[in-house]
Amino acid sequence: MILYGWWENRSMLILSIDTSTLNSSVSVSDDTKTLAETNFSSKEVLSEKLLFIINELLKSSALKIEQIKLIAAALGPGSFTGLRVGISTVKGLAYPLNIPVVGYSTLNAFAYNLRKSNLLIVPMLDARKGEVYTAAYKFDKDSLIEVKKKTVSNPLEFIKGINEKSVFLGEGAVIYRSAIEDFLKEEAVFGTKEENCPKSSNGALLALNKFKSSGQDDIRKLEPFYLRRSEAEIKFNKIKESNIDNLKQMFYKT
Repeated sequence: MILYGWWENRSMLILSIDTSTLNSSVSVSDDTKTLAETNFSSKEVLSEKLLFIINELLKSSALKIEQIKLIAAALGPGSFTGLRVGISTVKGLAYPLNIPVVGYSTLNAFAYNLRKSNLLIVPMLDARKGEVYTAAYKFDKDSLIEVKKKTVSNPLEFIKGINEKSVFLGEGAVIYRSAIEDFLKEEAVFGTKEENCPKSSNGALLALNKFKSSGQDDIRKLEPFYLRRSEAEIKFNKIKESNIDNLKQMFYKT
């Protein structure tokens, strides 16, 4: 856990939660200043561990949940289970106390790990099946510009159109590093171990900017941004389509 200090005149206390990947992150910020942040493995029972860590983080900052003025929630793309647990936890904390909630993109938050870079930034999250959740960004001063839109893709297919020095980060970039290096040669640069980890404090910055410009999200409509249907949904739709075909053959024989 990293503690960054104490500020007397707090303007906007933000709790930020990112459970998009196997390495989750929770942070508390005062406006744009990070008070405390921790990363932890999501492999165990996340729902129980997440609440414990949130409580410990608030205690370490001498805060209570009632003092939080905004909750920032990573919406994905990423782990189906992790996102559901994270967003359910956010709703459970925010709704009883009427705390405003703002969702943010996991990929945008990863790009903020390198907000001082002038290179093309390509975060990649493992989507399994030989694919990654990815996008490409550049910073124009303090503004994040999405150069290639968010997608789920084979990593080599995605980088085919890239012809400039680019920095890759995230668990997907680690997994497919060799293939990316073989394809882009010296044009490929890779993030450090720290840069490959999510930072929910980046999400707090994104959420704060969004909150100031357009207000809070409707908590009732807050849903994960998957980019791809889950295996359960795919199987259900296949069964549904098969049943429809069987009924057609049964009742509409020619």
